[in-house]
Amino acid sequence: EKERIALWVIPSISVLGGVVVILGRAPTDILSGAIYALYHRPFDIGDRVTLAQPGCNPVLYPMLVKEIDGLRTHFITASCELLLVENHALRTMSVVNLSRSPATCLRVPVQVPASTPAS
Repeated sequence: EKERIALWVIPSISVLGGVVVILGRAPTDILSGAIYALYHRPFDIGDRVTLAQPGCNPVLYPMLVKEIDGLRTHFITASCELLLVENHALRTMSVVNLSRSPATCLRVPVQVPASTPAS
């Protein structure tokens, strides 16, 4: 009885170990990226977003979200180029959703003299 168990347990563990070594982090990256994009929903299709590494200024101009799937998100850049970003990479980036942000207000103080010189 113990020999029969050893005949299938040892090869099964070896195959499982080999699959883990070959695939590496791929399964966890795919699963965590899909959960981030589809469950947390940092953006929806049609939103304007900017992407950056945490603590850095955005290197790209605002982009439009074209499509979201389990593995990657499709963006349209200002120059009408299609940019594909893996969802697991998006999980580690700073995403600013301009469509969900409040309206931007720019305040510029202007000083005008109270009196003008006579001509």
